Amino acid sequence: MSNKQYIFMAFFSASIVMACNSNVSKSNDGNVQINKVPTNATSEMTVLMREMHDNFEVIRDSIVAGKTVDRILFNNVRRTHWASPTDSTILGPAFEGKAVDFLDKVDSLLLEKVNKEMYFNFTVQACLNCHQEFCPGPIEKVKKLLIQPKH
Repeated sequence: MSNKQYIFMAFFSASIVMACNSNVSKSNDGNVQINKVPTNATSEMTVLMREMHDNFEVIRDSIVAGKTVDRILFNNVRRTHWASPTDSTILGPAFEGKAVDFLDKVDSLLLEKVNKEMYFNFTVQACLNCHQEFCPGPIEKVKKLLIQPKH
């Protein structure tokens, strides 16, 4: 194979990898469109979600260990209502409904005395429900928060 063929193959392979990693979706009229929002954007909502994920890891570990959950770890959850998202087009009644559902689950978890694991999983499921509709990127990371049943 000549140098030109190697260069072409390298360029072609890189193009395929880049195309497969693009955020591609279909618009309402069926046309393919590429999402121009960077996946590592640091909007107010992105920063909040990362903080909440870290806090929920600590909450999960405390529940599994049978320890008292420090309520301060829930201080930021109410910001889901007003934090600026990376993509402002997600804001609206559907997003608001998901945020309200999540906060209801958090409140139930905070009040629950016996079934903390179950209510924690309900709360994480509320996160997954929202991410399935609005921001699917971190779904696998969020799924890892779920407390697995004891055998």
